[in-house]
Amino acid sequence: MNNTIETRQLREALRMAESIKDSQETGPIGQIIGEPGTGKTRAGKWLTQQLNAIRVCSSHAITNKALLVKLYTAVYGEEMPGSTNSLLPKIASAMDGQLLIVDEANHLRW
Repeated sequence: MNNTIETRQLREALRMAESIKDSQETGPIGQIIGEPGTGKTRAGKWLTQQLNAIRVCSSHAITNKALLVKLYTAVYGEEMPGSTNSLLPKIASAMDGQLLIVDEANHLRW
């Protein structure tokens, strides 16, 4: 991302992400929205570097387990051992305040 030009939109995204990361009251959830091709993924990658965040990419019809596997791999840099039931507490403990960026989060089923 060395060739990323810091635009007003990126600076606003950075301020929003820092605010979300520091938020204790409202919880660390925010979103970057826009039409296809407007730079949301590039902004997410840039924010990941700027804030030492964890980034995973969702996709259409991704399962909760598949997303958890991606998250574990992003946090630990290795394949997920064991069952998914024990992973969430491990991941949460390892992240300890790090920002999580989920690209294509609109594909998640809540």
